[in-house]
Amino acid sequence: MPFHDRGSLWGRWDLHFATPTSFDYQNGSVTNDQIVEGLKKADIKVVAITDHHVIDVPRLHELQKLAGDDLTVLPVIEFRTELGGKEKVHLIGIFRRMPTLTSCGRS
Repeated sequence: MPFHDRGSLWGRWDLHFATPTSFDYQNGSVTNDQIVEGLKKADIKVVAITDHHVIDVPRLHELQKLAGDDLTVLPVIEFRTELGGKEKVHLIGIFRRMPTLTSCGRS
């Protein structure tokens, strides 16, 4: 995300966005192009790709490439824990824009 002379700017962020990589994603035929196009159309400036239990490295690299300078794509992982209660707890880890992804997730 570029810096602006006038300081901070407000933008729309989606910090919990799943892709067909998630086991419970409803429409597995959605392409990366469609994902980026939909996010840009919705005027999202930053998206956190929050797939369950995995970081899909090739998909993230392609999404980041397709997004260009109009959309920041952050890698995220979501884990579900069962801590003994009735409700499951979801933990989300958000990484910086371009971490070394080759050593984690799917490659």
